[in-house]
Amino acid sequence: RIVDRDPQNTSYRLLYGESLLARGDLEMATQQYREAITLDPKKTDAYLALTSALRAQKKAEEALLVSRQLTKIDPTEAMGWFNVGLLNLELKQPDSSVRAFKQAIALRPNYSEAFFNLALAYEEKGFREDAIQAFKRCASISPVLAPDAYNSLAIIYRKEGLFADAISAHGQAISLRDTSAVFHAARI
Repeated sequence: RIVDRDPQNTSYRLLYGESLLARGDLEMATQQYREAITLDPKKTDAYLALTSALRAQKKAEEALLVSRQLTKIDPTEAMGWFNVGLLNLELKQPDSSVRAFKQAIALRPNYSEAFFNLALAYEEKGFREDAIQAFKRCASISPVLAPDAYNSLAIIYRKEGLFADAISAHGQAISLRDTSAVFHAARI
C-alpha cells in the first residue's frame, strides 16, 4: 500500500522488496529492486538487493552483470566487489574472482568473508600457499569464520600430505566449534 501511495520512493520499494524476498516471492522482489534502480540509478543498496534476489533464483550470470554495474557506479563499494568475486567463483572463473576479492579487501582490509572466498579461489587455481595464507588471515580476523577457515586449512594440509599440520588445524577448528560433527569427522 505504501508503494502504491508513493511509487517514486526508492526506500519504500527496497523495503517492499525485502518483505517479498523474506516471503519467498523472488520474482516480485526482483521487480521492486529493478524499479528502485530505475528511480535512483546510484542507490547501491538496490543493486546489492537485486544481486541477492537473482542469486536466490540461480541467475548467476545476470547477478554478475548487476554487481559489475554497481562497481562501475561506485568503485568504492566493497560488497559490490565481493559479489563480483563470489559470482565469478560460482561461474568457475577463478582469475576474475581473485581480482575482485582483492579489490574488496583493498577497500575493506578486514573483510573476512572476502579472505575466505579468496582462499577458495586460490585453491581452485591450485595456488595452495596463497590459499593457506588467506585462510589464516580470515581466521585471525573473524571468530565466526575461524572454525571453517581452520577446517579448510586442514583439508589443504591433508591433500599436501602434511598430516601433523592437518591434525593441528582440525584441532583448532574443533576447539573453536566443538559441536560440529563435520569437523570431528574430517579430523578422523
